[in-house]
Amino acid sequence: MYRNESLGFFEAQQEDAAYLKSYPAAAVNAFFRQGGKKCYFISMGNPLPYNTGDAGKCRQLYTLLWGKTKADADLMDHPYSRKDLADLSLPPIPNGAYPMTAWVGLSHLEALSDVTYVCFPDLVDILGTPETDIPKAPETPVEEIFVICSRTMKTPSWSYTDAVHVPTCDETGFRVWKRIVEVILDFMSAYVPTAQFITSVPMPRRRVRQNFARFIADELFPGSSGSEDSYLRLQLVFPWIKTLQSRSLPGSLEPPEGALVGLLANHTLRFGAFRSIAGSLLDDAYDLEPQDIDAYSPSKTGEMSFADRACWFDFVPDGIALQSDVTAVFRETYRYAVIRRIMILVQRASHRVGLHHAFEASSERNWQAIKNHLSDLLHNVYQNNGLVGRSPEDAYSVDCGRSTMTQNDLDTGRLIANITLQPAVPIERIAVDVLLERDGTVKFRDGIP
Repeated sequence: MYRNESLGFFEAQQEDAAYLKSYPAAAVNAFFRQGGKKCYFISMGNPLPYNTGDAGKCRQLYTLLWGKTKADADLMDHPYSRKDLADLSLPPIPNGAYPMTAWVGLSHLEALSDVTYVCFPDLVDILGTPETDIPKAPETPVEEIFVICSRTMKTPSWSYTDAVHVPTCDETGFRVWKRIVEVILDFMSAYVPTAQFITSVPMPRRRVRQNFARFIADELFPGSSGSEDSYLRLQLVFPWIKTLQSRSLPGSLEPPEGALVGLLANHTLRFGAFRSIAGSLLDDAYDLEPQDIDAYSPSKTGEMSFADRACWFDFVPDGIALQSDVTAVFRETYRYAVIRRIMILVQRASHRVGLHHAFEASSERNWQAIKNHLSDLLHNVYQNNGLVGRSPEDAYSVDCGRSTMTQNDLDTGRLIANITLQPAVPIERIAVDVLLERDGTVKFRDGIP
């Protein structure tokens, strides 16, 4: 196998299979172009050829989520298609309780405490199918001439990617995509509660585009969904973007999740995690696809549109900018992604405080120390305009003591701190109880992630 940099594709010398630049590579590239500084890339094998069949893609998806051993065991006698995954009972992703040798892909997140954003760039390729096969390169006679060794050869004008179509999804493909997304969210809710899953919405087939926005808002992510709490950890990104670097991808388009994570990382380093990135410009993007979807029309409930629950890129006078920085949750209070990031900040700080005081006896002195640590964190956010109020007392409060804990909590080693804060977004005040268990785990009371 060799790589031809001038054409931007991989080509195997056997079986005429063509390997184009992969979407994971494009996502990592976009992340650093937008200002990201640190990225963990977990490889689960080589990317598939562009024209891989349905059974091969289903096996690849199984391998990415549950590992090669599980794929061999489940698909040896029953080579499922992606359509079968819409009805199959999907197994859980191996977690940190498994032996380290059994960890696959997402399992490693439990050992990476500094990860905040998680992407799965292969999904849009594995769950989509191209409309046509990859074309053959035209055969042109080459005249043998003497060439000086140091001379740079001209780049061929023909490229496979000029005529290659983007993998697209129909309604069934989108329902399978939703199931896979929820499997990932279930794992993150249980084992990586302070991370955010960011994924591009797959490219829809042309016949799906007419009512695509309502299909997403009403059928895939309705407000009455039982997975509403896990959607706090989900940020959908759409539409796809064209950049100078995407010319080597099918259709010259790249999924926007890598660019969004790069914007988030860069903005966090410069201004803090408690600021919205809505309005941020993409430096190197010059076009969007598709452009025939009305994402701003309300759903059947008449409350929220597709663009209200997805991070949406759109044209502005200065170029292409992010119009909304939101989660996929239906409840408006927690719809703003900046709220989610503030709560991640509080939860991680509480975890560090809990570990520091885990072996100390529960006492007034210990309670006051925890209160001081959390107050210092919130005061720093307030001073950087992440919280609003005429004074710090208006913007936040922290209480930890007998007023927040029962005698049973004290006897079982549970420590509870009550935090009230007013984020700098147009919503009402948020109040949560932070539970610090004896084993060092931290969670919010009343099911708030």
